[in-house]
Amino acid sequence: MKRSNKRWWVQALGVGMLCVAGGMAHAQNAGADIQSRYQQEVERCRGGLSGQALETCMKEAGAAKAEAQRNRLAPASSVDYEQNQLQRCNVFKDEAERRSCVERTRQTPTKGTIEGGGVLREHIETVPGNPVVPR
Repeated sequence: MKRSNKRWWVQALGVGMLCVAGGMAHAQNAGADIQSRYQQEVERCRGGLSGQALETCMKEAGAAKAEAQRNRLAPASSVDYEQNQLQRCNVFKDEAERRSCVERTRQTPTKGTIEGGGVLREHIETVPGNPVVPR
């Protein structure tokens, strides 16, 4: 083998090792982040701050950790929430009811919290009635 070919192979091997090392460092950081997040969730559970029973909260924290380790736990964006809200309105077949549902999800004042049992939305819509003909 020529000297220049050996040098190329050595350089390529060095670059490959750097890439692997970088990937391992990233995986270790991700693992530490997952473990840190899990510990925070466990503290919330034990402190009674989750709004759930301790057993349920611990089970959810463990499930979220497992999904994060499988790389299947992505942070939700506001776009995801909006799409979810709109999909919930698709159950209405009547266009007026569906439109009213969409308005409730977008332009309504809210009260309550998830920890408190739910969020209530209020939507006031004025619908003209049928005129009554006097007899």
